[in-house]
Amino acid sequence: MDTCALRHPGLSVKRLIPLPCLPIAADSWATQETNTRSGADTWRCKECHGWDYLGRDGAYASGSHFTGFPGVADAAQSLSDEELLGVMKGETSADHDFSAVMPDVALNALVMLLKEGLVDVPQVINYETKAPVEADAAHGEELWNRLCTFCHGPDGRNINFGDDEEPEYVGTVAQENPQEFLHKDRFGQPGSDPEMPSTVDLGWSLQDVLDVLAFAQTMPTEPPDVSPSEHEAMEEEEEEVPDEANALVNPIEVTEDSIATGAGLFAATCSPCHGETGQGDGPLAKALAEPPANLHEDPVQVNSDGALFWISTHGVPDTPMQPWEQVFSEEERWHLVNFLRTFR
Repeated sequence: MDTCALRHPGLSVKRLIPLPCLPIAADSWATQETNTRSGADTWRCKECHGWDYLGRDGAYASGSHFTGFPGVADAAQSLSDEELLGVMKGETSADHDFSAVMPDVALNALVMLLKEGLVDVPQVINYETKAPVEADAAHGEELWNRLCTFCHGPDGRNINFGDDEEPEYVGTVAQENPQEFLHKDRFGQPGSDPEMPSTVDLGWSLQDVLDVLAFAQTMPTEPPDVSPSEHEAMEEEEEEVPDEANALVNPIEVTEDSIATGAGLFAATCSPCHGETGQGDGPLAKALAEPPANLHEDPVQVNSDGALFWISTHGVPDTPMQPWEQVFSEEERWHLVNFLRTFR
């Protein structure tokens, strides 16, 4: 049996609960005829109630996702925890009994999401323009570069959620379905590899997420203009540090001010993966496909200053280590090198 996963939406809980990836076990889906999806596409709560939790009164009020089912936002406010759990166990309607396919721990996790995790989406997203009502895209770019670029890349096109004929990137989702972007940014993408973290768990505010949404809406939606052969050639060029990079001399004197500058850059951008003390144990480390380097160890510290500068500039191919040339200035990268040397 295939399995999907549900993230427990507690503010500090990062547990995945395996669930059957099945059509709705109850008869709810059969009571509507407008949404023609079938099988696994019907199992998620959002297919009936929408990414904005408003069902027939929200973004799914029309179109192929319309089912006519109500949202959950009002019930989340008016019903108690026990009453919400009863609804999901079919106590108010046998057509809405999920107890056969979802264990109590998963149902209780959903109750917690409904009571503590929902936001009034129309108050923060303009449904006509699909833009955040209020957002700082520049701040969103800073947050993106600290966290999201590791997997999605600087322009959000490292991962294609669609296919070659109909590509879908971060920019696509942000522009076309900001309600989905808002929910997934806040609570992650269960079952993804590496696991997409929940920014709620990481302490981001709702405004932080809206700022990132505003930045993501500026991202391209067309495939990158790089052929496979060109991409392979670029990776081959970047696999080893060039001799001329190894020979570079750090133009920034090692001073307390320089180290402090590098430390600030490291704390804001590098520590989520490499950890506060550079030991590869940051909060995102377990979510990455390949563990971050321990910056105290020889594989890092044996490099010349020029090599460390080059790696921070170009990244490391086929790893989560992204190029930082577009994020840090040349001077900042040298300050970062000076700070990295304090780990020796």
